[in-house]
Amino acid sequence: MNAKHEFLLDICANITLVASLCVIGAALTRSAVRTDSPGLAGGYITGVSRLVCDQSEMTVLFLVSPSCPYCTRSMPSLRNIARAATLTAGRVRTVAVTPGDISALQQYLQYEGLSVDRLVRDSSSLAEYVPRILLVDRNGRVRGDWLGRAVLQSHEVIAALGVSGRLD
Repeated sequence: MNAKHEFLLDICANITLVASLCVIGAALTRSAVRTDSPGLAGGYITGVSRLVCDQSEMTVLFLVSPSCPYCTRSMPSLRNIARAATLTAGRVRTVAVTPGDISALQQYLQYEGLSVDRLVRDSSSLAEYVPRILLVDRNGRVRGDWLGRAVLQSHEVIAALGVSGRLD
């Protein structure tokens, strides 16, 4: 084999490696239901927040705190998701959950322009990590779990709601 062929094989090997890493990276950044996650038991939601999930086909739980700078940075994504939920003809409810004071949460969401169907205070470990979005069915089973920077992936959440098209 000559040097030209070896060079081309090296390029092909490098391309294959990069493509494989991209696929693995994409798989790792997708929503995954963490069954051992705080506030979850076997993929089902527990605690106070569980009580608000049986009134619609799906419930989007926004776990936020007014004192969380990452929550504030996530607000454009959260507003897009809330807007998408309104397009589901009542199939999907939105609930904001906080480990802190409800009145502070209400003021914070009003200031940020995030409209939700209900506010809930949940001091369980579910709300320990914010920002977080949980997509929960009426049986309390978590169908999607986005934590931290993954919250910015609003298109994934909106797709899971069954809403298509641009919302901005």
